[in-house]
Amino acid sequence: MKRIMLFAVAAAMTIALASPAMAEPMTIRTQLSVNHADLNLSEANDASALLRRFRGAARMACGDTPAKRSLTEMTRIRACTRTSMEHAVARANNAMVSELYYGRRPAITVDTVAN
Repeated sequence: MKRIMLFAVAAAMTIALASPAMAEPMTIRTQLSVNHADLNLSEANDASALLRRFRGAARMACGDTPAKRSLTEMTRIRACTRTSMEHAVARANNAMVSELYYGRRPAITVDTVAN
């Protein structure tokens, strides 16, 4: 089964706790798996479908819900979602997915080594 792990970036998922004993912010990492076994990533429609799955997973991992938010919270969520999307697109390592996400074909792609 083909899956790509999406990681919500730790820096964007920082939560400051009110306790004086915990002056340092606490970092929460969220990891979601996005299945793409049913997609042919050489096809634009399927690559777009994968990007929609990435975006949904990133928004879920970053805490994007329809609740009212402060400007600071909305900025944090957007930054987390954007960074998570960039990481997921990089992990997909697919020219069509990258082209659709960035609006251009990447100059290079990185071959991954299977574990």
